[in-house]
Amino acid sequence: MELSTGHGRRTEVPAEYLQIADRWAQGTMHTSRYPDTHVGDPVDWSLEAHDGSWLFRFHNMEYLFSIYRAFDETGEERYRELIDRLISSWVAAHPTAQPESPAWMRHTTAMRAQALAFAAGYVPATDDYVGALRQHGKFLANPENYSGAWNHGFDESLALLAVGATVADREWMDLAVRRASDAIVAMCDAQGATNEQASVYHFYVWKQFGQFEEELERCGLEPPPALRRREAIIDFLVHASQPDGRLVSVGDSLGTPIPRISGTPLEFTASKGEVGEPPSRRVQVFDRGWAFARTGWGTERPYAEESLLTVRFGPGRAVHGHSDHTGFHYFTQGRTAVGDAGFSGYANPERRAYELNEYGHSQVVISGAGPYRPTAPTELLRYTSDQEWEQFLLQDSPYQGVDRRRTLTFVHEPECVLVHDSVFVPRGTVVARQLMHLAPSLQLKSQEGKELLHFTDEQGSLEIRQLLPVTNIDVARGTEGSLTTGWAGIGLSRHAPSAVVTSRGHVKNRWCDFLTLVTPRPGLGVDVGAGQVEVGGVVVPLPVPVRGGIDG
Repeated sequence: MELSTGHGRRTEVPAEYLQIADRWAQGTMHTSRYPDTHVGDPVDWSLEAHDGSWLFRFHNMEYLFSIYRAFDETGEERYRELIDRLISSWVAAHPTAQPESPAWMRHTTAMRAQALAFAAGYVPATDDYVGALRQHGKFLANPENYSGAWNHGFDESLALLAVGATVADREWMDLAVRRASDAIVAMCDAQGATNEQASVYHFYVWKQFGQFEEELERCGLEPPPALRRREAIIDFLVHASQPDGRLVSVGDSLGTPIPRISGTPLEFTASKGEVGEPPSRRVQVFDRGWAFARTGWGTERPYAEESLLTVRFGPGRAVHGHSDHTGFHYFTQGRTAVGDAGFSGYANPERRAYELNEYGHSQVVISGAGPYRPTAPTELLRYTSDQEWEQFLLQDSPYQGVDRRRTLTFVHEPECVLVHDSVFVPRGTVVARQLMHLAPSLQLKSQEGKELLHFTDEQGSLEIRQLLPVTNIDVARGTEGSLTTGWAGIGLSRHAPSAVVTSRGHVKNRWCDFLTLVTPRPGLGVDVGAGQVEVGGVVVPLPVPVRGGIDG
């Protein structure tokens, strides 16, 4: 049959696409995330090298786009022959779809289907090739194989649309458009915040929506009105931009450079203030559970010297999110001074569990009150802005019968973050611990009893001061034989020692309060009064009274 070509197109390929193509011609799979792996020629598709992430890349066949680009640029027939050889051998090795096998995982299949659909412009329309396209279309159309409204499900819809358009199956095309259109509404709200709960995935979703729009245009179909929400994602990414030119690493996010999207405000943040105009707002609250407050956009001091506070709340953990509610990331002096345990991929189950759970984040955790409930929502009760500070009041109940309230106040000058935690426990004997995860670069310089910690690195100082009595303060960093407390994920399967500060207090009279000053300006004068704290001459109100005592 005559196939329609150009569907499933990828506009981005790795910079080393020629190297990838040539390595495949030698029977070697090359990817920047794993060592080169000999897979054979013909390929041994039964290989299970490295881990599940490698298998995903092995079978999703996205490397075909590098070979397509190599052929388009060189015109060398050997690349077209390599495309045909790889596809033919994979199809021959997988005559039936087996949903439980690595090769037929839903997302793997979706990515491969897009690559196979685009191959219609490079390989002959043999019965085996067309049969493979229909095999993938049937798999994707099956509702049991649809992952729903998140990035995996959207890739499945993109794949079904591409396959349907290639083989002229209008029923598959219509189903794909309906799924994708409905998913956009669920995935992205009017403010541009997605349901992925990880900052870097906002950019991925932005790219997915753009690919959907381009495919609709190739198919002669009108885009749904909801697709206009794609533009709002840019605003989220702008506010999630750190002064160092990277996105805030929240959830399953690495230190990703800010995407420089031409003609958008991201040109300003990606260039660290050198191109374009600064945004009009220093503070932005996203109803889906994000708040960003910064000292400025580089108009009154160098852009790189600005600071940023990121606050997490909203719906319970989902998709690529972590159990980070009421947690915060404090970027100051050129690095994230306070954050979380980071992200190091999915390969190590123990490490993965730690990065996901409540102990991997800068928040108050409770022992003796039952398990933490990651699906519990966190409400932003109040956001207040003053000329000298911003304040966020959060409330949730992630433990059965336990009420947590956290007030985060970001003071601009003298710069500091004031953290007030107030925890009510209606029954039982529990222990409350306030955790703070620090940057790997920060080293403990001195400690004064149960009140004051002083950390330093090449960028400067960080002081953590407990303004109310606590039972004790522990600092754990890089414990030998462990990959959990005291280690931060800094890349795929990469970790670095990092200090975790644990301030501990027994609940007294059903209440427990922590009042903590975090500042890059050691030695600030502090006066704790009734319902307020004065820091360096700036008066900060406490919307929640200090009601609990902590045995000291």
